[in-house]
Amino acid sequence: MLCRLSVKGYKSLTETEIDFAQVTFLLGLLGAGKSNILRSIMALRDVSGRQTVGEALASSNEGDLKDAFSLQGRKLAKKQELTLGGDVSIRGGELLRYRVSVSLDAVTQKVAVTDEYLCALSRQQEPKGVPRIEREKSRIKIRRRVQQSPPYLEDVGLLHALLGDPRLSGKNYPELESLRAELAGWRFYRLGGLASRQNPTRYQEVEDIGYGGEQLLPFLRRIQMERPGLFRELQMWLGKVIQGVQSFDVHLDEQYGALHLQFKVNGQDFVADGLPEGLLRTLALLAAMINPWGSRMIALDEPENGLDPRSTDRLGEALLQLALEQDLQVVVGTHSPWLCERVFAQSEDCPESLSLLNVQQGDDGTIVMPFEGTGPLFAAQRLAEALEPEN
Repeated sequence: MLCRLSVKGYKSLTETEIDFAQVTFLLGLLGAGKSNILRSIMALRDVSGRQTVGEALASSNEGDLKDAFSLQGRKLAKKQELTLGGDVSIRGGELLRYRVSVSLDAVTQKVAVTDEYLCALSRQQEPKGVPRIEREKSRIKIRRRVQQSPPYLEDVGLLHALLGDPRLSGKNYPELESLRAELAGWRFYRLGGLASRQNPTRYQEVEDIGYGGEQLLPFLRRIQMERPGLFRELQMWLGKVIQGVQSFDVHLDEQYGALHLQFKVNGQDFVADGLPEGLLRTLALLAAMINPWGSRMIALDEPENGLDPRSTDRLGEALLQLALEQDLQVVVGTHSPWLCERVFAQSEDCPESLSLLNVQQGDDGTIVMPFEGTGPLFAAQRLAEALEPEN
């Protein structure tokens, strides 16, 4: 679970710290920076993998590496720098703080690590013990668990983060392994144009619907075959959110090995490409939330797109209930005050599990602050008014 995000120099996030609850809504107008917050979390996850930091930043920014670095109206300097960090609660309750700083050479386009830090935190979120990773002059020191062993040293300027170095594994590096495993379970979704992608698909064993929902059919088929009870639960949730949906099924064409998605809506059968985009997006989001193969946190970008107001209300109810039932952290970027209002209207029993953040574009980049007075009586009209830039 991500408890706090710290970002400096990433896109419109010039210097930002954000505290997250189990369910967090990032509410703001178009261009305020909501997607940049989600992308920065994705980049933090990706730098812990085995790819280079340049590849991780390019991937989170959909291929455009240089635009990941903030310019803030200034000309491109010879070197640009950014920092990504987070306080992360891992399985078992241990709290870790991780931070990585990288630089971009404007001439060579080389992206290198300039600083890296990892330490355990107390319950008061203060560092405890010696850091497991920290910079010391021109080197980065990695301490082993066995104290009498000398630290592992690397020169500043590596192309990859040490957190993602597979050599730093085993009993001497438990904090690195635990943090890697936690970050690997974070999932991000941007589900535009799903209807056009649900043509017959060949079956393959997958563990997720994919960033854009491109693996939705094989994922549903695996749930259907291996977890039939969970598949029926998914059908029930879809029927709750989208009125008139009675069931859906994934058929395998044995001759061609292709999968077909079919729905029963108000007593009539429909194939996926004959149905509204909002229905498929909702199915994909619900499927991502009940994923039994390791998701610990999911980030959703504008999940309400394509839904009517009543379905948006019911989607808000499902997001909260599933997050609590599945012990899942959910971060939502949205334009919809009504989606947020519906979630907070049912949160009387768990107000500490929810957070509503106001995202605005200021003169020096994105500004993030809590809404005042959130809770069950927080009206949608007040949310809409609070989004106006002059407020």
